[in-house]
Amino acid sequence: MTAIDPSNFDRPVPIHPTDGPIHGWFGLSYSSYAVLSRTLMQSMPIEWQERMVACLDEIHDAFRHVEQAEGYEVHAATGHELVELTDEQRAALGFSEVWYDDEEPTGLEPAALAEWQDAHELPDAPVFHDANGNEVSYSHFVQLRCDDPLPHYRHAYIEPRVVPAAKPAAIDDLRAAWREVHEALIAGQRASAVMDVMDRYERSQIPTGAPATPVCRCGADPVHQMGCDAEWADQ
Repeated sequence: MTAIDPSNFDRPVPIHPTDGPIHGWFGLSYSSYAVLSRTLMQSMPIEWQERMVACLDEIHDAFRHVEQAEGYEVHAATGHELVELTDEQRAALGFSEVWYDDEEPTGLEPAALAEWQDAHELPDAPVFHDANGNEVSYSHFVQLRCDDPLPHYRHAYIEPRVVPAAKPAAIDDLRAAWREVHEALIAGQRASAVMDVMDRYERSQIPTGAPATPVCRCGADPVHQMGCDAEWADQ
């Protein structure tokens, strides 16, 4: 087997062919698609739109040979756990709930019905089922359709707050760090060695003039600051 030489690549080499930046961008989501607003994209600067169009043309050309659906139906929605919905909302989505190990009898007096319910209630009641009869967790993620808060693209321009692009030097530093990580993995080094590489990279990105032991504006200890959104404390 021929070893991969990371120096032949101008960006980090994924461990798996699809385990690259796009996979990372989706995060912990299990989504297979990304929905982008035409209104927002048309409101971006022309230079950005040119890059976006070039990327769209490129991916379309690359996969013209792959059979794809003619279209997709997209709706605005809000996300909820199943247990957060009302009985009516769950029923409208096709979900049902089961409380007892047998069909609840009819015609019983209230006291007798309560006694029957106590005797037959499932240990983990209620148990939820989807429209196909599959049991699902109470924390099962569902979506409720809602009105789209974004206006139609013909009716609005939304002023963007564009985040400045990363400086070339910072990108080069990240590529170098990932090459070193990849080499460490190929060499079979322990995870601690890989973490040392990324730790050195993170420290190299500390702004000039920041204290030697960074302290977050929130006042927490130096370990906390690595994951905090607050800015670096002034020296």
